[in-house]
Amino acid sequence: MKAGIWMDKKNAFIVTLNQGDVQLETLESDAAFRPRIDGEGKAYTRFGDQYYTEEKKQQAKLEKQLKDYYEELYDKVKNFEELYIFGPAEGKIEFEKLLKEKKSFTGTVTTETYDRLTENQIMAAVKKFFNS
Repeated sequence: MKAGIWMDKKNAFIVTLNQGDVQLETLESDAAFRPRIDGEGKAYTRFGDQYYTEEKKQQAKLEKQLKDYYEELYDKVKNFEELYIFGPAEGKIEFEKLLKEKKSFTGTVTTETYDRLTENQIMAAVKKFFNS
C-alpha cells in the first residue's frame, strides 16, 4: 500500500491509496505551541538574587509531546510500502529521521516541501505523485 502524508508539527493528513480506493485520516498533535498570555503570571521566579525560568521545562514538555505525535503517526504508517511526506516546515524532516531510525520500517520515503493546502489539494497532490 501507498500513503501520502501532509504534515507539520500540529497536524498530519494521511492519504492512503489502496487499489484505487482513497481515504483521508487526520491526526492532531497535542503539542502546546502557544506564547505566554498576559495574565498568566510571571515568566520567572525569584530566589534571592537569582531568577528561575521554566523555559527548559516547557521545551522538554514540547519535545516529549512531539515525540509522542511522531510515534503515533509511525504506528499508523509503519506497514506501508511507499510514503510520500510533504509539508511546510521541519516536521516532515523530523518524522523522516524517525522512520530511518526504526529498523522495522522497510518502505521507501520521499519528502517534499509544500505550503498549506486544503484537504482536497492534499488528496490531489498525493494522487498526482503516485500516478506520475
